[in-house]
Amino acid sequence: MAQRVQESVIGVDVSKNTLDVNVLASEETCSIDNEVKSIKRWLDGSSGPLCAGIEPTNSYHIAFAQAAHSRGHQVYLIDPYRLAHYREGVGQRVKADHQDAQLVARYLHREAAELPLWEPFKEGPQRFWRLLKRRATLVQSVTRLRQSLTDLGSLQNDIDRLIKHCQKTIKKMERTLLVKVRALGWETQVHRC
Repeated sequence: MAQRVQESVIGVDVSKNTLDVNVLASEETCSIDNEVKSIKRWLDGSSGPLCAGIEPTNSYHIAFAQAAHSRGHQVYLIDPYRLAHYREGVGQRVKADHQDAQLVARYLHREAAELPLWEPFKEGPQRFWRLLKRRATLVQSVTRLRQSLTDLGSLQNDIDRLIKHCQKTIKKMERTLLVKVRALGWETQVHRC
């Protein structure tokens, strides 16, 4: 009778340029470049199935998540807010990349049964969510500009024009989002929201 192969639990701490990957069983952490070629090379060099926990950061985690998922590995995105509270709960004071990778692996090992598996978005929804997040970033930036750039005398007209330009861009983004909503067939859900 064939014996089931146990998955290796890994934790991945993500940054723009690097990924710190911790293999829980061996407690080894390595750093790899956060680019597709390096990620694929690392995944191809791993033995057996993986259960990968990733703390998502901006969109820098997507390349690893997609590459691991496409190879049949289980991928979980670990909520950074919950992970921060978990860090406090276990008494980890230092926040270093290699320690964060260990913490992600430890969290995944203990909580995997309660976490949803990650599935990649299809291209249409992925573009929609990416644009929606960028719109949110621009809205937050406009709010910050309004709050911090007031009473600048002769520069105020320039600031006001900058804010108006950003608001026009937000409106264009909203129109594009509505077109994408119709194309995806999400009008009912968006109207409900």
